[in-house]
Amino acid sequence: MIRAIVLAALILSPAPAVAQAAAAQQQPGTIKTARAIVARMQMERTLDPMFQQLMPLMVANVQNAMQNATDAPAPLKARLATESGRQQIGAIISEEFTAAFRQRYPDIGDAAAEEYRKAFSEPELLAILGFYNSPVGAKLLTLQPQLQKTLSEQGRAIGREAGIAAVPKIQARLTALDAPSAK
Repeated sequence: MIRAIVLAALILSPAPAVAQAAAAQQQPGTIKTARAIVARMQMERTLDPMFQQLMPLMVANVQNAMQNATDAPAPLKARLATESGRQQIGAIISEEFTAAFRQRYPDIGDAAAEEYRKAFSEPELLAILGFYNSPVGAKLLTLQPQLQKTLSEQGRAIGREAGIAAVPKIQARLTALDAPSAK
């Protein structure tokens, strides 16, 4: 019986070379190759439009926080009370946020490279880099910002439609919470 178990284990277990190759593929890739991928991706081309899409919401949040802050200077609140003042302050907020985000792009790139390094083996990283250096990969990198913008716009439109469809149902359920229960 023991002999059959040992024989089955030998037959079913992978050969040492195969096991070593599988273990080697599980080893993380090098940071150098991961950084080459991130550099090739030109992340700023994706990050700039992404942050610009978020900017109106961020500006509005900061302006509202300033307006509602009890310790905000009176001249600032007065400026926020006018449309031209809100635009002026919004432009300053937007410029400063944009500059601060762009200063952090290297940190974002380093974090992305580290995640790629951990997630992929060196052969996989080299394959990804090879793809990005191919004509199709280069085309993807070129078109990626526009594709993301278009998909984001479509996502917002679909989200708006979903919200419009959900509001009556939300209202009905909230009204039902206050209705006397039928017993």
